[in-house]
Amino acid sequence: MFLRIVNISILALILTSTSQASTTESGFASWVHALYQGSTSKIISEQESLKAEALKTSAQRFSTTEINVTPYLQQYTLKDVPSAYEGQQKGLRLGLSQNTPYGLKLSAGLDRKSENDLTLGSNEKVGTSFGLSVPLWQNVISYADRQLQTSLLADASLGQLDAEIKLRQSCESVLLTLTTYWSLQQKDKFFTELLKDSKDLNKVLERSRQKGELSKIEYLGTQSELLAIENQKIQNERDISAAQFQIKKEAVASLDLSLQILDPQGYFDFFWKEYKKIGPSETLSSMKVIKSQESSAAFLNSIQNRNRTAVSLNLQKNQREGDALGDDYKDDDFKAELNLTLKLNDNIEKAELSQALARSKQSLALIEQNKREQALTYEVQAKDLENQFKASENLKKRLEYLVVIKDEYFKRFKQGRIDYQEYLRQKETWAQSSLQLIDYRINTWNNLVKSYHDLSRLDNICEKRKSL
Repeated sequence: MFLRIVNISILALILTSTSQASTTESGFASWVHALYQGSTSKIISEQESLKAEALKTSAQRFSTTEINVTPYLQQYTLKDVPSAYEGQQKGLRLGLSQNTPYGLKLSAGLDRKSENDLTLGSNEKVGTSFGLSVPLWQNVISYADRQLQTSLLADASLGQLDAEIKLRQSCESVLLTLTTYWSLQQKDKFFTELLKDSKDLNKVLERSRQKGELSKIEYLGTQSELLAIENQKIQNERDISAAQFQIKKEAVASLDLSLQILDPQGYFDFFWKEYKKIGPSETLSSMKVIKSQESSAAFLNSIQNRNRTAVSLNLQKNQREGDALGDDYKDDDFKAELNLTLKLNDNIEKAELSQALARSKQSLALIEQNKREQALTYEVQAKDLENQFKASENLKKRLEYLVVIKDEYFKRFKQGRIDYQEYLRQKETWAQSSLQLIDYRINTWNNLVKSYHDLSRLDNICEKRKSL
């Protein structure tokens, strides 16, 4: 009778009561929140997300402004005149230019200089200029600039996606740490009770041996089993210590590691229902492929446009005033010019164009592949997870049957109807199934988390349930 009572208590440690679901969720979620907030990889990923956001903000600033300041000094000698003379010019030239979103470039300049020569004496000059440059073929209406901006914005989105994926991977690591720690706690309970069970059984077998009902070999087998269980318990305790060290290192809040983590089945059941409800959805990996294609296509368009012949219309208005030989003067002029620039043997741009073409073709191929795989992947993963959850329930039921069978084998062993080795084999089957159930459950949960986190329409688990 005592063995049956012990067996029932061990089974109760492994099987989860559905009536405890809400308490289970709250308990496990608090551990998740404390560990996730202190995760080093989470903090690093958040910094990468901020960098990607800064790149996005920078790329959105389309127009550029340039200020140019040029102080100058010039010595000169004029010889091809009736009387050669020497002179000196010094001054300061200020320039301001602004690129507009439509490809126009506006410029303004101020030039103040003083001139002193041996023949004409000194004079002061001030000049102003206003200019407008209009591209007519290359980068017309800022097409190349706009495509480059689109490419940079797509790259920024890629950076944000990478940061989000790393945040989710950080969450997965936290959940793996905690479910593993929970499983180690369950195994510690199991080995503690199993060791007590084996010691109690050993007393019964000791009496049977004294009565000559048990051979020396069988008795030594029980001693060997007892030592094996003790070693398993010791190794499990070492694993618990290692897990506690990891938790203490990462947790931002003080956690009482002497407390038992409540069974997280209800916690993961919530996400399993959400996963089934969402249906086939765009994955983060497919979004990365799409953004990569957007970046590649836009960058290719920009490179191709910049490889065109540069044709521009330049308009400039100049005005100058000053004094020369004691007289004031003022003049102005207007200039219009058509500028044509041909590029010859630009190997660097040719290489950039080849790379952009290759990158664009590769991204297009990946997009087509992702379209075919996306719905199929969800269907396969959902079916596989469904089977894993069913298998977990089957293992629970099987364990209940094995407890009954083991008790019956022990009864037959006490009655002398079977030998000890036959009973021992059945007991080992029960023990292995008990441990298998614990491991199978955490593997199922972790597989769910990986599949759940790849869907873009579902949130980061550690962020979503931190308040529970």
